[in-house]
Amino acid sequence: MALGDIQMLSWKSKAKQKQEYEDYVKWAFPYGKEQQDRVQALLSRLFPKEDAATALIRYLTCKELFSIALKKAPYDEAVRDVLGLKKYRGILKKGDMPSYLAVVLADHETDENMDYPPEDELRRRMDELAALEKTFL
Repeated sequence: MALGDIQMLSWKSKAKQKQEYEDYVKWAFPYGKEQQDRVQALLSRLFPKEDAATALIRYLTCKELFSIALKKAPYDEAVRDVLGLKKYRGILKKGDMPSYLAVVLADHETDENMDYPPEDELRRRMDELAALEKTFL
């Protein structure tokens, strides 16, 4: 189930909707509420001008895209595939993808200890991914 599948109007029962939401949250944050809080705190530090809800939606959209790409290709190729997208449904624009992908990759590479890299390392990775994205233009 993708984030875009959650709709205002649905013929699903409330129990089914609740189960799908819980499944999505478990997929998005397999280590629970603490992971969700850490990711949201990281997003707010990296994107201070961004509304928290908007940053989270962009992060989750990028995570979904990377997850789909990773099912079809090895890690490095999946990264390139996601960076090669020009835009995605008006949620992620050209130039946004490398920044959010850096956070997604950091989250992907962490374990239950949730030892995320320091901000400066994440910003460096954002710059590296932005440079790689430019090779697709």
